[in-house]
Amino acid sequence: MCHIQRLGSFNESDCLKNIVKDLYHYEAIIRSYTSLDLRHPDEEVPPLTQTLSIIPNLLQACRFTSMSKSSDKVVAHMWEDSSYSNRLKMLMMMKAFYVRTITFNRAVGYIESGEHRSLGPSSDPLQ
Repeated sequence: MCHIQRLGSFNESDCLKNIVKDLYHYEAIIRSYTSLDLRHPDEEVPPLTQTLSIIPNLLQACRFTSMSKSSDKVVAHMWEDSSYSNRLKMLMMMKAFYVRTITFNRAVGYIESGEHRSLGPSSDPLQ
């Protein structure tokens, strides 16, 4: 199984671009949520603001910060009139973002290790 995975192609540029797209998407979701008329803004906004302050650092690590932010349009119609539904959606989004950040961390770590550059069909020790 590892042998097959090593033969697969890995595109560093596409990987980083997709991470940036995801980061912009989550940033747009969080910003749009914090602009709603929230039931308890004093409890909900501060942790989301902290998360928003981390995203520029993540974008900088990806080296593709000049990409366009296309997520704002998609997010505009996401929220409902129900405060409960919106909080539930945000909870699910933040759980998804948590899982995605683990994936981002692994991908960036893999890219930074340079392992994908040294493993090719000709240098595979299992061949």
